[in-house]
Amino acid sequence: VLLFVLIGYRLDLAMGVTYIKDAVCIAFIANELLSVVENAGLMGIPIPDVISEGVDMLKKRDKVT
Repeated sequence: VLLFVLIGYRLDLAMGVTYIKDAVCIAFIANELLSVVENAGLMGIPIPDVISEGVDMLKKRDKVT
């Protein structure tokens, strides 16, 4: 994870922008958030239907690719 953030930071410096590192960090945060929500659902914690359907859709899409 830190290597990807470092690569994003270096790309930002080389290109003179600030959004590559931010996009990498947001992608990792979103991935961990989905993992937390999925594990909370497996533990039996009530999760709104919209969120659980979204997690199910992402899991199905991941299995296809």
